[in-house]
Amino acid sequence: MTRFEPVAEDRTVDDASTDPVVASGGLALRVLDRTWAWIEGLSDLGFVACLCAFTVLRAGVSVERTEVSLLAVEQFPEPIAEYRSNSVIGSAVGHYLGVHTEQAWILLHLGVIVVGIAIIARCLASAFPTTSRVRMAAIWLSLSAVAPSVLKKLGSYDPWTVVAMALIVLPRRHRLVLAPLGGIVLGLSNAEQGLVGLACAAVLIVVLPAGADERWSTRGRLVPLAWAAFGLVVSRAAVLVWWSHIGAEVPSRAGVFDQYLTDSLRGAGGAALAGVYTWFGVAWVLVGFAVLVVVGTQRMTFLRWLAAGGALIAVPAVATITTLDGTRVFAMVSLPALLVVIGWVDAQALGERSERVLQRVATAALLAGVVLPALVTHTGGGHWFMFPFLESGL
Repeated sequence: MTRFEPVAEDRTVDDASTDPVVASGGLALRVLDRTWAWIEGLSDLGFVACLCAFTVLRAGVSVERTEVSLLAVEQFPEPIAEYRSNSVIGSAVGHYLGVHTEQAWILLHLGVIVVGIAIIARCLASAFPTTSRVRMAAIWLSLSAVAPSVLKKLGSYDPWTVVAMALIVLPRRHRLVLAPLGGIVLGLSNAEQGLVGLACAAVLIVVLPAGADERWSTRGRLVPLAWAAFGLVVSRAAVLVWWSHIGAEVPSRAGVFDQYLTDSLRGAGGAALAGVYTWFGVAWVLVGFAVLVVVGTQRMTFLRWLAAGGALIAVPAVATITTLDGTRVFAMVSLPALLVVIGWVDAQALGERSERVLQRVATAALLAGVVLPALVTHTGGGHWFMFPFLESGL
């Protein structure tokens, strides 16, 4: 299988000092290379701290309304008659830790996010062969819609979903333990989004050319997804059996679909192209790079292209447009597929020149994130500039 490579050697400012266009291009490459050298020079803890600080500065932090969540914690193990009771794990942890106030609930979820970052960092280290590749993957995740969606609704169950999906898709070791564990957590947090997301990831694994790289074994990637789906179904079934046993009636998420469909479609129309931008945020750069540069070197049939686009974009988009909650739905449903794309692009880059291309693209996207906002659509169809110094409803 053809690997992507730069078509020409790099040219520096000195090589073309009489050509201002080429010279400016050489200067830009130097800036990218020196920025990446600084990134690589950071310690692991320093890199994580800087990336987290940058993400918070871009996204800001907002707290979700906690009244319903605290009521669910108080009444646990009996669910309340509200569809968010389907996310059992947060209520259970809050109940057994004695959470009774909004402040305690927020602190709990800040703790979940911190632990989740550590788990995801460990999963990334397992998934990618070098520190450089791990840091590139972390940058793409920070620039996607996932972090703003979590930070905009601090106190929601989304951090559990993100950690579960990372446990399923990323690790190279102990897959048959971590994948079912991730599936169980998905079943206890958001089974519907989790199942759709796993299906999208499976489609991408099947349709993208595998090549000779043993890290991109189709069977090796599908088996953990199957075990995760099994864990998800088992945990979800256990919750339903429990509710049936105690005679509780809890609306399912599917049960409120019709109720919110009109408002959801109206909100999606109001967000317009800004809503499309929010789906991947600056990580659209990675999606475009994967399509134009990497997939462009492969021989893929039209049906494979169609299936890949459906799994990565179309299916999460339909879920987003029809379920009211805007960007966060796309972020959660598309995350397994996005992780697959990050890993697949990495697996196609062999050699120092290819790795330098990936480093420059990731660095350019990171620098673009300084000026490109982290937008998140809300239920009314508007969107926010997430920079704290620019935040305003548009």
